[in-house]
Amino acid sequence: MGIVLKPSTNGRLSLKGFVEHVRQVIDLQEPDSLIGLASPLCMLANDPDVVARHFNEAIQRSLDSGLPPSDVSSNVRLAEDDHFVLCANVWMPASLGEHVPPNGIPSGRVHNHSASLMTVGYAGPGCELDLYAYDPKTSQGEIGERVDLRFVERTRLAPRSVVIYRETIDAHARFAPPGLSISLTFAIVDERSQRSDQLLFDPHSATIAGVGPHAAAHRRASVVRLAGEFGNAGTIDLLDGLLRRSHCRRVREAAVDAALRLRDTSFGERARVVERALRDSSELVRRRAEKAAAQLDAIKSSGTS
Repeated sequence: MGIVLKPSTNGRLSLKGFVEHVRQVIDLQEPDSLIGLASPLCMLANDPDVVARHFNEAIQRSLDSGLPPSDVSSNVRLAEDDHFVLCANVWMPASLGEHVPPNGIPSGRVHNHSASLMTVGYAGPGCELDLYAYDPKTSQGEIGERVDLRFVERTRLAPRSVVIYRETIDAHARFAPPGLSISLTFAIVDERSQRSDQLLFDPHSATIAGVGPHAAAHRRASVVRLAGEFGNAGTIDLLDGLLRRSHCRRVREAAVDAALRLRDTSFGERARVVERALRDSSELVRRRAEKAAAQLDAIKSSGTS
């Protein structure tokens, strides 16, 4: 489950001071170090101007350049470097109609995260959260697979309340707030998070219901699947290369799907890719390859290859 904290700090920290503290004090190679960042993040949230200053600067740049202000989404990046991202997330109440949430995941959908992150309530009443415990070691990440998912508690991300979500293992559902709300979210960016899954869950059946829209692994896999729909004669060798060289199991799984979908590709070439996938180091990829092999056998038996 997520770690809920309520630091008792009244001081303020500027955006520049917060970033300097992260770079000088926090070990971003150790996700548990986020606990030590809770008070500084709350001190940043005590600055009533940190978000307003961002919008003011955007408007001033527009005035200086004579160009219209750039579009503003519900996810506003305040600071970032190679190892972290700090965002302000704007959450709309249901009374204002349907809006795409900052994370792209519908209200009430249980999900985990592909990176370790910490979020603090900044303005407004804040979102209600249902927190769940999830054990990723008990699943392969297949859609429809039963998993160890247990409801723990309901809480609210009120101003100055902090919740830490550890990579993959802490799941939650977020609900639309009763009024316009803003949270500040600090996320660790590392090589592992670029390969980790973000999963959506059905809490009633304790099964995996889908994958998250923004995790790097799933974005890359979606490109590979599109190659299966719109590829050409040169695509099959590239898919074979991904199976041999990609470190991401989701990309290799997508390569199997794409091989089956390729048009104007011989049965033998597709079978070659599937046979390689049957020897993959990941059980997830091997399971997908077994299904693909069965599909190829059915195609061969029907004489439509």
